[in-house]
Amino acid sequence: MQQLRTLLILLFARLFHPAKGEGVSCLWEEYFHIGHNVSGACQLHHPAPPGCQGQSLRLSADGQVLLPYHHTTDTANFTIPTPSTSDVHLRCELACPGLQPNKSCDRTILGSYPPSPPSRPRCHIPNNGDDLHCAWHARHNPLLPATYTLAWEPDVTRSGFAGSIMASNASGVIPRKQFHAQSRMSVWVIASNRLGSERSEKATFNTGYVGKPLAPVIHSYISHPTDLEILWDLKCPDMRSEESDINCQAQYRRQDQARWTEGEDVAQDGFLLEGVQPFSVYMFRVRCACPGSNPLMSDWSEIYTAESTEAAPIGFLDVWIDSRPMDQALVWKELPVSMARGRVLDYLVTVERGGENVTIKISKANLGAREGKGGSRHCCRCPLTLLGVTGVHVSASTSQGHTSPTALALPLPTTGSSQVSVPLSVSTETGGRGFNVSWDPSSPLAETIQEYVVQQEEAGLGFTQGFDWMRTNKTLRSIILTGDFRNYTPYNLSLFGVFAKHSFLLGSAIAYTRQGVPPLVPVFQVSRISSSKATLTWEHIPLSQRRGVIQYYQLGQGNNTEYTVSGGVTSRQLSGLRPGQTYQFWISAKSVAGAGPRHTVKFSTPPHSDYHITKIVVPVLVFALVGVFFLLTWLRRREAYALFPAWCCEKIIVWTRPCPAVESDPNFSLLEVVEAPPPTEELTVGEEEQEQGQADEQEGWRDEEWVGRGRGRKGSAWRSVKEGYNEIVTAEGAGGGEGPRWSATETFFSDYEKHFMPSPLEVSCPGQPL
Repeated sequence: MQQLRTLLILLFARLFHPAKGEGVSCLWEEYFHIGHNVSGACQLHHPAPPGCQGQSLRLSADGQVLLPYHHTTDTANFTIPTPSTSDVHLRCELACPGLQPNKSCDRTILGSYPPSPPSRPRCHIPNNGDDLHCAWHARHNPLLPATYTLAWEPDVTRSGFAGSIMASNASGVIPRKQFHAQSRMSVWVIASNRLGSERSEKATFNTGYVGKPLAPVIHSYISHPTDLEILWDLKCPDMRSEESDINCQAQYRRQDQARWTEGEDVAQDGFLLEGVQPFSVYMFRVRCACPGSNPLMSDWSEIYTAESTEAAPIGFLDVWIDSRPMDQALVWKELPVSMARGRVLDYLVTVERGGENVTIKISKANLGAREGKGGSRHCCRCPLTLLGVTGVHVSASTSQGHTSPTALALPLPTTGSSQVSVPLSVSTETGGRGFNVSWDPSSPLAETIQEYVVQQEEAGLGFTQGFDWMRTNKTLRSIILTGDFRNYTPYNLSLFGVFAKHSFLLGSAIAYTRQGVPPLVPVFQVSRISSSKATLTWEHIPLSQRRGVIQYYQLGQGNNTEYTVSGGVTSRQLSGLRPGQTYQFWISAKSVAGAGPRHTVKFSTPPHSDYHITKIVVPVLVFALVGVFFLLTWLRRREAYALFPAWCCEKIIVWTRPCPAVESDPNFSLLEVVEAPPPTEELTVGEEEQEQGQADEQEGWRDEEWVGRGRGRKGSAWRSVKEGYNEIVTAEGAGGGEGPRWSATETFFSDYEKHFMPSPLEVSCPGQPL
C-alpha cells in the first residue's frame, strides 16, 4: 500500500506540475483547450497558519478574481470560463485575517488544440520488398506537438495479428511478420497530445493487391516545329492488366524553370506537349498506376530531357563598347534562347569608315566568350578601334536565318566644355549581393536622352574583369544591379546616356558591397627635414587592395592621433619640432570598417641648423670680399703701371739680368769698350750741337716707334722710367770728382750696336753709382 501511494503522488505531481509559492501551490495543467472551460486548484501547505483553511484561498486570472466552486480544509477548486486569449496568468493567494503579507503562487498556462485527425493512410509493398509501408498527411502544431501511432487489425479477429507501432508524423512501416499475405486488413493512424487524441479513417485492403508497380521508362521523343511528344513503357502484373486502362500522370518544365507543370490528356504510353518554345530543352517525368481494385501510383520515372526544333531568330543583339584609353573592344550579349530560337553559328560585324562598309564574319567557336555576372548571358568581345569609324552594326546568324542588324551607340568625347556630370547615389542591397544605383539628371538633359545604360566592372585592374552593363528606360531614375559581387572589391559603376545613336558618360562612382579594414600604407618616409620642421610623405594604397573607401589618414605618436589628413593627400608638414630630437610617427588609413595597421617612421632633427648655415655662409662671404678687394687693387695699379707692379718701377728700372751682389769698384761697372776711330776732322761747336740734336731725334724716333708697337700705357711707363734714369745720371755727373765722364747720349757705338746691345748705363746694377 505504501508503494502504491507513493506512485500516485508522483503521478499527480507529473500531470499537474504545481507551481509552489511560500505556503501555497498552483495545481493547473500547463496547456488548456482553447474555447473550453479550464479547471484547476490551489492548495495550502501544512502546517497552515492559524485560522486559515481552504476557503481562504483566492484565484486571480489575468487580474479577474474568482471564487472557488468547491473547497476542503487545504484545497480550493476553480473554473475559468472559456479564456479569450491563448495564455492566462494565474495567481493563487491566501487571504487570512491578520496575515501580512499574503502567501501566494503564480503560474501561466498556454492555450492550444488537440491534434487534427490525419488523412487516411495509403499503404503498399515496395518492389523487391516484404514490409508494408504506409503514408499519410498530418497538420503540424508547433506549440503542442503530437505523437503518432500506426495501428492495424486483420478482418479475421482470431488471427491475432492486430497491433500498433510508434511512427513519424508522415509515415510508418508494418513488419512483414505482423500481417498475413493475400488477406484483408485495416490500417489507421492515431495522433495524440496533452489535450486529447484524434484518429484517421481506416484503410482496408488486400495485402496481395498493394504491391507498387515499377516506374515507367521514357525511351524516346518526337520533335515537331511547335510540339514535343514523349513515349514510355510500363510493366504491370498479368493478373490485372485486362481489368481496366492504365492511369498515368506526366509533368514537365523548361530547363530554365524550377517548378513542374502538370500535363493534360496523358495517354497510357505517351504525352504530347503543344506550343513549345523553339530550340529549348524540356524535362519530363511520368508515373503510372496499374489497373486493379486498389490501384497504386508508381514512383516517378527518371527525368527525361528533350529538345525542340530550331526556328528563325528574332529580336536584336545588345551591343555596347568597352572603351579604355589604351584598349577598345566591341562587346555584345548572346541572344536569349527565346529570341535566338536556334544555335548561333556566327556574327556579322559591319564597320563604316571613310564612306566604305566592311563586313566581317566572326565564328562563334573562335570568338572569346565569358560568363556574365549573376547568371546573365554570355558576353562576347571583339577588339575594335573606333578611330574614324562612323557606324558599327552587329547581327547573329543561325541555320534558320539571322537577326536584324543592331547599331552601336558610338561614344562621344567627355573632355572640354561639353562635359556633363550627373552625381550617382549608390547603396548596397540587403545581404551585400548587389547595388542600388540612382541618379537625378537636369531637366534639359533628361529630355534628350532615349535610354540609360549602367556599366559595371572591377576597378583598379589593368585588364577587364566583372564587366557588364544594363539598360533602363529613360523615365526611370534608379536600377538594381545583382550578380556575383565580391566583398572588399572596388567596382566602378558608370552611368551613360544614349541619344541620337551616340552614348555619353554622365557620371561614375566607386562602390563596395562590403568594406573592410585598409591594409598598411606603403612608402611612408621623411622627404624634407630641418631643426624645427619635417615633411612626411606616403603613397596611396593601390585601388584594388584598399578593401574600402579611404576616408582619411591618421598620423600620430604613441597612442595619440595628432593629425587627420584627407584621403586624397599624400604628404603632411610637421612644425614645432625641437632641434636634435628623435621622433617616431605612425600613419594609418581609415575606412568605415575601421583603421588599418600602423606604418611607423623614425627620424631625428639636426641640432642648430642656423649655426651650420653660418659656418658655411660666413667663410664664403669673407673669401668673396677678399677677392673683390684684390681685384679692384690690381685694376687700379694696372691703369698706372701697365707692365710691372708699382714696387718694381719706382724711378729705377730693374733689368732682368742678374747682377753681382758685391762689386770691387762701387762707382764703375766693368765694361769693355771698343773706341771708335777719331774723325778725320775736328768738329766745331756748332756742328757738335747739330749732331747731338740729330742723335736725340733718332733716339726719340725709336722711342715713338717702340710705343707704337707696344701698348700705350706700357710705353708711357717706360718713358717715365727713362726720364728718371737720365736725371740720376746727370746728378751724379754734376757731383764732381775725378775720372772720365760721359753723357748718356754720347755716341760710342754703331747704330746696329746701339739698337741691339744695351748701353753701359743699362747694364749697370740698380742702386750702384757709375
